Amino acid sequence: MTAACPFLGADEFARFTGSSNIAAREEPPEKTETAPEYTCAYVTGDQSPEDAPKLYYFAFAAARPDKPVFTTAENCPGPNTPVPGAGEAAMYCDLDDYWTTLAVAKRVHGETRMLNLHLPHLRDTAVYGQVAKLLGERL
Repeated sequence: MTAACPFLGADEFARFTGSSNIAAREEPPEKTETAPEYTCAYVTGDQSPEDAPKLYYFAFAAARPDKPVFTTAENCPGPNTPVPGAGEAAMYCDLDDYWTTLAVAKRVHGETRMLNLHLPHLRDTAVYGQVAKLLGERL
């Protein structure tokens, strides 16, 4: 897989977040220290992709699924909430007063694949579990 947008469509993102007029835009791939990074920005109207919610996809050759998920959790100033039954490791946590990050990972075809969704806080926190389970199935 060399893209992030196929994991979560714009209509699905809109349904989960209560948004409308969302477009999913694949951004140019980047390379992190440990894995390629594929990014999907969920934009509305003429919103800049820099300010948009994003889904990041990574594939790590050797990491256990819990490692990248809990490395992501270290970016959160407060506690993280594990999501049982989503992939092999999953959690969500607040990054700040506006953004939440949700990470889910599992081993597939000899590599650890992780999806990391940055989105505005949702009122119904049960939705984070629903999204994590859906993304875990699609990994």
